[in-house]
Amino acid sequence: MPGASAGRRLNRSGAGESDSALALTLHKLLIEIRGGIEMEEQQDFKLCFLKITLYRMTDTYWPKLRKVLESLNTDQLWAEPYPGGNSIGGIALHVCEHLHRSCLRMTGSTAALSSDFQYYFPDAGTPVSEVLQQLEGQWTEWAEVINSLIQEAHRFTEEHLHHLYHLVEHTGYHLGQIIDRAQGITGTFFRFYDAGLSEQALRVRIEEDRRGE
Repeated sequence: MPGASAGRRLNRSGAGESDSALALTLHKLLIEIRGGIEMEEQQDFKLCFLKITLYRMTDTYWPKLRKVLESLNTDQLWAEPYPGGNSIGGIALHVCEHLHRSCLRMTGSTAALSSDFQYYFPDAGTPVSEVLQQLEGQWTEWAEVINSLIQEAHRFTEEHLHHLYHLVEHTGYHLGQIIDRAQGITGTFFRFYDAGLSEQALRVRIEEDRRGE
């Protein structure tokens, strides 16, 4: 019965090849599923980071800065804390310029970036109302840029991550400077927590937004 034996061997061989092909197909499918999950997780991370950045800047930092500047008169805004020191107005416009530069970076217009930004602390002497108007306009423009990126989060890159992290850190640092100097000048202590400007409120805002997606 050599023919029958050979036939059985061929059948077993064919089944083995079929099983191997199925296993390979399942393995490829599993890789694709895992890849899809990883891509989805990356997308979720991008959106979460962008929204934390957006709401920290627009719902926490900007209201605090506006409240502080509104408590000052023009002389207080531009007073030097010591000879050659940066005024509150100069620091505020430095932050404003950083937002402008952020818009250029996020829209790929880096060729328009000027040099020596680190030394940009102008002594404009303009009224508080004009400084607030300039800041609000720049903050609004920046928020529009970030919102457009949220709508197309696939465009978000590691370079954007580095840049936005620095922007938030830089803004928070100078905001702290401004608050401290304004409190020293006016004797007013700004109770931001009582006004709902807190980390807890920010976290709730972000989570509510994500649940509404």
